[in-house]
Amino acid sequence: MSMAYDDIIILLNEKKQLFLQYEVETDNIILNCNEDNVDIIALAMEKRTRIAEKIDSITEKINSISIKNNIDLKLFADTLDCSSLETDSERKAHSIVEETFDIIRRIQQKNTDIMNYFKNTMDNSKVQIEKNQYAPKISKYFENIKINTNYNSTFGKG
Repeated sequence: MSMAYDDIIILLNEKKQLFLQYEVETDNIILNCNEDNVDIIALAMEKRTRIAEKIDSITEKINSISIKNNIDLKLFADTLDCSSLETDSERKAHSIVEETFDIIRRIQQKNTDIMNYFKNTMDNSKVQIEKNQYAPKISKYFENIKINTNYNSTFGKG
């Protein structure tokens, strides 16, 4: 069983490192949230997708090892009561899990900030599009006023 925990601890550390990389790419998105850096944002999003796929793969490996070795998957829950852990390997594994969940919570907050930024950007763009849709109507209106003003002044009514 100790060998299984050793393998799980190695995989948990890899997973934690991947979440740190994911956070770096999330920070890159935040730093480049403006129209001039759309390509950088898109690249960071692609990198996050690839990292997420690696994280999913590691999670599957951890689950597989755990099931094969009758290791309770609750060990990998963020809500686990640490006093129930019996071995150093369990405590070490759960410690890495807690550190990883701290990273995940930071990422979740940053994702909320990114989503709010994109929502505000979309709302502002919508306002600009609506303004531009009315611009031709306004210019026609002003042309009509000009024509009517010229018409009225030609006939002495202006």
